[in-house]
Amino acid sequence: MANIDFSKKLRSAENRITAGDIDEGERIYRRILALDPENVLALVNLGGLLIAGAENSMEAAALSQRAVALDPENSVALVNLGVSQLQCGELEAACEAFCGAIEVNADLVLAHERRARTLILLGRLEEAPTAARAAPPRDRSTHFRKGQVDEWREVFTPEQSLAASQAMPADLCARFGWTC
Repeated sequence: MANIDFSKKLRSAENRITAGDIDEGERIYRRILALDPENVLALVNLGGLLIAGAENSMEAAALSQRAVALDPENSVALVNLGVSQLQCGELEAACEAFCGAIEVNADLVLAHERRARTLILLGRLEEAPTAARAAPPRDRSTHFRKGQVDEWREVFTPEQSLAASQAMPADLCARFGWTC
């Protein structure tokens, strides 16, 4: 979209969300995308917002796929794609998206963690510990989403969460500070 600077609108959406007005943040992202359907940041941020709500996983996956198609090197878009596919039950596709994020940014701890847990859900138990150990040590000062311990549990169903926790080796739980 020519001659329109969306940075103020994007900041406004982020500020509304930070202030707790999720609905208005979502509306702003949707207005941006109505004007500029190829705005990768709006696609990524709206996709992430929908993932956090977990009820719009298919739309989040579609938004994330568009973002990845426009910017294949966007590791956050790839993680969003993987998480949304995971929420939709598309485990193989999710694993591939997490692998893609790792290829783009090998330091993205969240992609390693999600890939390892997805491998467990796929029953590929022999691969999961190696995948998790490939992650760099987590910097506890930052986190991909809210900074909460065990935040991943919001993404998986209770059954998936239990299966992942039971299959995870104790040394990996300790290394990443997970409750297993």
